[in-house]
Amino acid sequence: MKIQRSLAVLGRKVVFAAAYLGFAQVLSLAQPSNAANPPGQVASASAQNPSFAMLEAKALASVGNVVGAEQRLILLNGAAPNTPGWYLETSQRLIHLGGNLRRESPNRVAAVMNQALRRLSEADSAAGSAGDRRAQANAKALTAFIHERYRGDRASALASYRAALQLDPNDRSSQEAVERLQLSEAILRARTKKVNR
Repeated sequence: MKIQRSLAVLGRKVVFAAAYLGFAQVLSLAQPSNAANPPGQVASASAQNPSFAMLEAKALASVGNVVGAEQRLILLNGAAPNTPGWYLETSQRLIHLGGNLRRESPNRVAAVMNQALRRLSEADSAAGSAGDRRAQANAKALTAFIHERYRGDRASALASYRAALQLDPNDRSSQEAVERLQLSEAILRARTKKVNR
């Protein structure tokens, strides 16, 4: 009985340590080190396995380490660093992470989305400098998605979708989003008028 309690307490401590440090660091401490696998080496495991990188990122973000979570996720990026594609890829991974955190750590989602918005702003700037209107439009559309879905800010979402449409008028997703948001605003105004009568 005493041994079972000790094992249960030890198990909780290992789980907490894994969540705090990142699963790869805990696992790498248990693996023998050699020249090819120095102690604490986590990049290779994360870069080779997207599920493992997401798991690590989720553990780090759930304890408030958004920068560490992002560092795990960017190991998966295929685009060259500091390019519009790299910023967009990073922001998409952060949005995915935020969606995963929504149920288990809802109080951490805002910080992840703020980081995604920073990356999208950088994507917009880099794409503008490169003259890549399509990447700029994608950055604006993803910004709108965050404002609408994670912040509940319809006005900012609508403005961002409209900006995306100015850059890429053929973007059907942004066109549909603008129509949907305009319709919901019209319905909301009509209901407000009805109640105020």
